[in-house]
Amino acid sequence: MANKRISDLDNLGTTPDAGDIVPITDVSDTLTSGNPNGTTKGVTFGDLTDHLATQVSLGNHAALTSTVHGISAFGATLVDDADASAARTTLGLGTAATSASTAFSPAFFTTVSDTTTARTLGDSDNGKVIVFSNSSAVTVTVPDGLTSGFGCTIVQGGNGKVTVVASGAASVNAYNAGSGALNTTAGQYAALQLIPTGSDAYTLSGDGGLPPFLNTYSLSFDGTNDYLATTTAISISGAKSMTFWIKPDGTSNEVFVGSSAGSYKYWFNLSSPTTAYIRQGQALTGFTSWNATDWFHVAIISNGSNITGYVNGGNATTGLTDYDFDINTFGANDTRTGNFADGLLDEVGIWNSALTLSEVQEIYGSSGNREFDLTANSGNYSSASSLQHYYRMGDNDSGSSSTVTDNAGSNDLTVNGATSSTTVPS
Repeated sequence: MANKRISDLDNLGTTPDAGDIVPITDVSDTLTSGNPNGTTKGVTFGDLTDHLATQVSLGNHAALTSTVHGISAFGATLVDDADASAARTTLGLGTAATSASTAFSPAFFTTVSDTTTARTLGDSDNGKVIVFSNSSAVTVTVPDGLTSGFGCTIVQGGNGKVTVVASGAASVNAYNAGSGALNTTAGQYAALQLIPTGSDAYTLSGDGGLPPFLNTYSLSFDGTNDYLATTTAISISGAKSMTFWIKPDGTSNEVFVGSSAGSYKYWFNLSSPTTAYIRQGQALTGFTSWNATDWFHVAIISNGSNITGYVNGGNATTGLTDYDFDINTFGANDTRTGNFADGLLDEVGIWNSALTLSEVQEIYGSSGNREFDLTANSGNYSSASSLQHYYRMGDNDSGSSSTVTDNAGSNDLTVNGATSSTTVPS
């Protein structure tokens, strides 16, 4: 484009086309070319607006000012440095372009420390990173009614695993690998992102694992030939305790705990709909309504002198004769030739101490909590250190169908015919 006075050019329309030529005065060659007025050059309107958009996105106020200075005829209005600073502050981008990268983070990713074991999220937590440092298990509750688009990041900063649950109309979904929802941090420094997917609906993503305790499986016995065999017979004298859950399908001569000694060859036998016996045919007289519909929690407690039996945390039968624990089967008597259990067995714990009634009731879950981890003291339960054997009947067994892991000792059980069930005490 030849040198030409701007006044000689045609005016741009109200809405310029991208191909319209815009005159630009280049003064960079005034010293070398001897032209004190510079040289008028052309650029299309589309190229100019693309350049302006690039400078705006980069926050390059100086380049933006230089580019558009003198072309207010296009309807563009420049802002001064004070206006630009105010705009950046409003957007949470800091007070200058050079500080945007550091000033942007606090506006959207504020880090919050929490030392408690329970937190219900609120709108003020939106966009935050919440770091939990408690050494005990932590529960984070997502209520309904949070602001639309709510989301945050949850970090396990301490040893206590963090479990995310929903309340009210809210729902929190987590990837399910077939063994329960992975809605708990997998370990220290694990992080979970709470992502909104709809009204009061969220998905968890990140370093997820199973909650610290989740009872997902029991074992089912067919009443014909199913049983579990210990690696070595369990023998405990003196003070001792045993607790377990049963859900009988039949109520006649169902041996759920078999004995390696004694004439009756069992430690617990459901003899009829109204009668159950423990070692040497001693009746549990305090409970008389066994049925094939409900789960029942049984506790056999010895102080070293006599035995007390509890069903569902109460209905005590006291003064029974004390015998050593001598157990080598579950689901059948010692000879494994008859009296096989018909029903479900779950959460078998065996101690070398006498549990108190308060501990029995805590394990039973008198408050409604049927998921109780026998390896960790909690509430009124304080005998975790004396737990010798703990059989969860499928949970924590790494998917094995042939072995039931001893979660407190080393006396694993060999599965003979019994099958896994997802029906558990609730």
